[in-house]
Amino acid sequence: MQLGEVLGNDNREDSPWYPTARLFRQNEGREYGSVIDRVRRDLRSVIGNELDLAQQTDSARF
Repeated sequence: MQLGEVLGNDNREDSPWYPTARLFRQNEGREYGSVIDRVRRDLRSVIGNELDLAQQTDSARF
């Protein structure tokens, strides 16, 4: 049994204790490929949104 199972939140990507944190869990023990893929996807999404916002701000100035 793992800690998430004991606490009853083993299938969640968020944390009731840290509402702004996102949890990236392994599907199976020592299987990190899918975790890294999900982190990469979410980072690209955040970075893309930040770049879009910066471009909109720059174009509004001129």
